[in-house]
Amino acid sequence: MDEKIGKEVDKTEDEKLIESMEEGMKSRVIENKLKAQIFKDSEEEKEKQKILSAEKLHKNSIKTELAKPLLKIPNMMKKDEKEPTDSPVLGSSRSSHNGLSPVQVSKLAQAASTTVKSVITKPLEVKSIASKILVKKQDGDTTVTGLMARTPKVTTVGIPDAETVIPSTFTGDDEDDYFHGFLPREDANMLCLLDGDFLLRTTEVSSGEDRQLCLSVAWHGNHHIILYYDKSKNQYGVKPDRTFISIADLVNYYAQHKFKIARERILLKNPIVAQPWELKHQQLKLLQKLGEGAFGEVHSANLALTPRFCVKAAVKVLKCDAMTKEKVREAMSEVRMLRNLRHENIVRFYGVANRREPLMIVMELVKEGALNSYLKKNGRNLSMKIKLFMIRDAACGLAYLHGKNIMHRDLATRNCLYTGEIVKLSDFGMSAYGPQYKLLPTDKAPVRWIAPEVFRTLIYSFPSDTWAFFVMVWEIFNNAMEPYPGWDRARVKIEVLKGNRLSIPPTAPIKLQELCKLTWNTDVTKRPTMSTVSAVMMRLTGKVDVSEKPTHITATTPVKMDQKMRKNYNDQKPFTASIRRPHPKAKR
Repeated sequence: MDEKIGKEVDKTEDEKLIESMEEGMKSRVIENKLKAQIFKDSEEEKEKQKILSAEKLHKNSIKTELAKPLLKIPNMMKKDEKEPTDSPVLGSSRSSHNGLSPVQVSKLAQAASTTVKSVITKPLEVKSIASKILVKKQDGDTTVTGLMARTPKVTTVGIPDAETVIPSTFTGDDEDDYFHGFLPREDANMLCLLDGDFLLRTTEVSSGEDRQLCLSVAWHGNHHIILYYDKSKNQYGVKPDRTFISIADLVNYYAQHKFKIARERILLKNPIVAQPWELKHQQLKLLQKLGEGAFGEVHSANLALTPRFCVKAAVKVLKCDAMTKEKVREAMSEVRMLRNLRHENIVRFYGVANRREPLMIVMELVKEGALNSYLKKNGRNLSMKIKLFMIRDAACGLAYLHGKNIMHRDLATRNCLYTGEIVKLSDFGMSAYGPQYKLLPTDKAPVRWIAPEVFRTLIYSFPSDTWAFFVMVWEIFNNAMEPYPGWDRARVKIEVLKGNRLSIPPTAPIKLQELCKLTWNTDVTKRPTMSTVSAVMMRLTGKVDVSEKPTHITATTPVKMDQKMRKNYNDQKPFTASIRRPHPKAKR
């Protein structure tokens, strides 16, 4: 029995040995099969890459040129050196770069960095290296020009040494619905709210340089992309490796295919159409020249609102040589302020023609023109009651502005308009949002209307506006005479700081005289607010309330359109890009 047991035990051990050997052989067979399959797959992948490399040679050569400044990698490792476990530039050694080891990647990177203006024979490998290094640079808060930029909320991307100047053939007609012309970045950010919102606008990188086309798009923040223009092909692109014969084709393509900017993969979804205040030059027909200034000229004009209806308007035309980046931004800042104002004592704003030069700001045409001109001509024949009405209107308009947190900063009779019945505040070029504005030493300021605290601190506030208002009250009572007559500006400053003040006539109502005396106080906290002044003036003139009135431009007397103007207005092409309709929040 013992022998049988021993034989069975020996047999069992032999069987176990054989089984273990068989398992080892099976595992080797499986391993060999896997290696063979991997080798076969790699060979097939190499064949595919060779085919693709021929098609992408031009694209990758461009990207290689852009990546050269970043391909600064230490000396190649020797053959007998071990592969590093982690590379500070390329990342972990376990990561894959198209099947290459980190040592091979380093060698290829050095070869790429030492090649000057030559076509790399292995574009696919170089592309992989460049993309990794660009991402690493981005992680290190380094701005990567051309391919991506590091700004979490607002990103501006341009292509270095690339042609981005707007060609003379570009008109914006094919991009009718989403081209916004000279729209500043601030307005673009306000219009592009949801992911996928986009618009096309004109910009310039710095003053004196040529203007460029910029694609503004919202996607986890706001991105502003300077479009690439291939002058030889007359084509546009987000990047040089893919260009299109028109902006409309570019938009159609990226409405269906995402593109990468600053770690984001962006898709164009909702075109932000032109706003009601964005006009076209063909809607305007300039008529008589009304005046001229440093900014440009003022003309009367016919404004076409529909093919069969137009109104009279006043147009401020900016001089072309004055259309620097700063001047355009100032003009559009005034537009941004005006388009939100709705009051019967504020000049009506119709819109701005900003699609091309010259920039035109379109306002209500007021019958009698500037208030100072009217007072100089007719002031002696005006009664105290009429002048009180003028003061009341101006007070109501300024109180409305202060209620909107806006300081006029240039209040004077020259900056008011008169219809023959109503005074309207105008010229908001110096206006600013409150409660305070710090003047720069280079800022222009109307010295004769400046309050003493502004001379001392260079800080302008709402009480400073009240001071300027009562200087204008003195103007109205004295038929637009220059304040502090006989004194130059230097002496005006000295006398105001000494405490010398203007005085309104004793025939003026007592309440108005009391308000004027309070305003001349150097302590700004003791000056009356404009809401108090307007309330007193309404009681003095018997007017109960001043209502805010919407600027319904249909209230203006229509003017018959001529045939040429109607043709220009009708020559508009519809939006053709195959993308979704604007979302409801993109108000027209």
